[in-house]
Amino acid sequence: MAQNNPVGTHIVTDGAVGTRVFVGNTTPSYPTTGDLWIDNSGGSAPNQNFFSYTATGGETSVSVTYTVGTESVFLNGTKLLRGTDYVATSGTSITGLTALVASDIVEVVWFTSFLVNGSIAAATVTAKGDIIAATASGVVTNLPLGTNGQALIVDTTTSTGLKWSHDATEIPLSTVTAKGDVIVATASGAVTNLVVGTSHSGTNGTYTQELLVDSTTSSGLRWGDDNLILTTMGALI
Repeated sequence: MAQNNPVGTHIVTDGAVGTRVFVGNTTPSYPTTGDLWIDNSGGSAPNQNFFSYTATGGETSVSVTYTVGTESVFLNGTKLLRGTDYVATSGTSITGLTALVASDIVEVVWFTSFLVNGSIAAATVTAKGDIIAATASGVVTNLPLGTNGQALIVDTTTSTGLKWSHDATEIPLSTVTAKGDVIVATASGAVTNLVVGTSHSGTNGTYTQELLVDSTTSSGLRWGDDNLILTTMGALI
């Protein structure tokens, strides 16, 4: 049967119906109207915490680790007023109590954050454009944003099976860097940037380089002057 986890009262028998909190992965065999059952079968524990202290007499504080601002303090079943009946600012003790009498019972209930089973913490992503990607069944991680122009592609060698990259079938715009540049192949599936040629003026006119075949270069092309000199109407071109 599920665990009996009373809050704010001392319940030691099942006769105290209608005020019990059950926590567990099996349905309580005899819940009664007013009872609460928290099913933690998914693996998430409830975020309610409970502490009880029995006084020996004279104490004005008790040591307990709790979340400041979420605590509720009870003395012999009566809820105390924060800031008036007690002080709770340290997270490690409750102080400012009226001197306790022997056998007085101080109970502290507080809450801590927890994830609902199957949820993903918002802190998993840390920056604009981050993507949550699976690394295994039921396990995720943060895939940071790539750089401008990259695409999200499959890569089975990475932990997520994904990566930001330029598609291998596409040529990045950054391949060319200036006006007139030409993209040329250096081998099958490989390209490079061929910088634009030049032109210059001479006594007989303007000489402009041409794109020439040259098997000695990596691209098989180059900018240069043709060895043939053509003339038209007596002018060198």
